[in-house]
Amino acid sequence: MLLYETMGHATHRTDLGDKIAVWEVDASGVPRILFLHDHTTGRPAYRWPGTPLPGYPTGHISFGPDTYPTLATAITLLPQYETTLWEAVRAEHRATDTSRDERTS
Repeated sequence: MLLYETMGHATHRTDLGDKIAVWEVDASGVPRILFLHDHTTGRPAYRWPGTPLPGYPTGHISFGPDTYPTLATAITLLPQYETTLWEAVRAEHRATDTSRDERTS
């Protein structure tokens, strides 16, 4: 689901119920992961790779602020989400690219 679009960036939310990813597509068309929530882990919130984030909900994993991993990098960092959350992000990105191509042609 597209959350908002600004100059050169489109921010999306992929929601699988207990797992949520918020990601953006930069001007070059590459999806980058901003953060994810996995309420099933019970793990305290942190900024990758391990900085605690007090006050954030359990299961929150944040990236950045300097750089955000591409989807391909996120798959290598957190492979346990490859067949669920990352596959859903990949599918939504493909669908977004297709609809964007149809609007511009």
